[in-house]
Amino acid sequence: MIGIVLLILALYTYAQRRIRHISIVLYLGFVLGMLGGFGFFPDEVTGVKNVDLALVYTLFVGFANKWRVSRCLANTFTYKMICAFLLFILISFFYSWLHYHISFISSLRGVRSYLLILSIFVFQYFTKEEMQKSLRVLFYITFISSILFILQIIVRHPLMPYPWDYSFDEATGLIRLYNSPPLLYFFSLASLVENNLIPKNLIWWARGVFLLALLCTLGRTQIGIGISGLLILLLLNGKVGKVFQFAVLFIIILLPFSDMIEQRFSGGGTKEDLARVTSKDYIDYKGGDGTFIYRIAWMYERMEYMKGRPWDENLFGLGLILEGDPQVYKMYDFIIGLKNSDGYTSQLSTPDIAYGEILTRLGYLGGILYIGIILSMMSFFFKCRNDSLLCKLSFCLLLMGMFMSFSGSTMAQPKNLSIYFLLLVLVLKYKYGSQSISRNSDI
Repeated sequence: MIGIVLLILALYTYAQRRIRHISIVLYLGFVLGMLGGFGFFPDEVTGVKNVDLALVYTLFVGFANKWRVSRCLANTFTYKMICAFLLFILISFFYSWLHYHISFISSLRGVRSYLLILSIFVFQYFTKEEMQKSLRVLFYITFISSILFILQIIVRHPLMPYPWDYSFDEATGLIRLYNSPPLLYFFSLASLVENNLIPKNLIWWARGVFLLALLCTLGRTQIGIGISGLLILLLLNGKVGKVFQFAVLFIIILLPFSDMIEQRFSGGGTKEDLARVTSKDYIDYKGGDGTFIYRIAWMYERMEYMKGRPWDENLFGLGLILEGDPQVYKMYDFIIGLKNSDGYTSQLSTPDIAYGEILTRLGYLGGILYIGIILSMMSFFFKCRNDSLLCKLSFCLLLMGMFMSFSGSTMAQPKNLSIYFLLLVLVLKYKYGSQSISRNSDI
């Protein structure tokens, strides 16, 4: 199978000093994207779940290095939060097994994706030069996939593997696809400031392609937060003049698509959606065209259920069990949610709001620990913002991610934090130098 071949290749390149950066790229390919593979080799192509390939790689590299932790990483608050979260996941695993009577295998399947929080320890075994090279390769992958993503809108058909049915946006009449490049926001921001990740001869091409790809997502929240993040980065970088240049560039790119954007925002029912939330229509939600009101209603229904449950269920959530497991539909009967191919309503998972999935999977205690990991990284990057451009970039990305969590579940999945872990470790290596791995500092 293709997935096994890619895993073997990732482990082989890890053992080869001259091309170890390729191992990082392949590893990130297992974890980034809705189904992994940067959009090029999702689960249907690999024949194996990318998350399982990532977990095998993580455990192999971790055990090969005896899970040793660098002194600079061990001294961060993020490290302490991750250790606390891992302890919580261990307890939650047994809680799901013993309290909810979820089978041992089902509990194990439900917990495996959260073990990818261990990816932060994997990156520390690479040098900063290797990580820097991997980011350059990731730029080219994102640049090519962004061009393909734009072309999809033009030809009105997926050009990359797409396992779902696709539809056309009612407001604009354009095809709406959800396989945008996973690092689109990262390199959109990076293209606006001076760095050594993007070749100088491609910088203006990159700006145009990434901004156009951002528009082609057709997501009101994605577009709005994406533009806001770009402006915040420029202001943090002290480039007030660049803000004006960006505004001019964006207007030029925007002009041919002004009608499309106007229809998307006006036809999307944004004002009506917010008005319904203000009026608390989510309490007695009966469906409709609104998207944000649906997300709030999805969370509200689960929160109301948890209010009447024992305190320990509130702390640990509704069980670490995969959505497709038949036992889920015997345990719960929530009404609001997307329906699968068998007509069942999704009970514990949703692609529409990360905070909802964090609540059901991790409960209030686990949710606090998990969000605490993200906030601790944001605090670190903000405090070090004057030391490195990567810190400003990473802070803006995480800030965008927290707001994007109201319209997608990306941040609810630890695998998607891997790129931030790489950036955190890279900043630490630049900040403190090549400190040796301490044999006395283990997980």
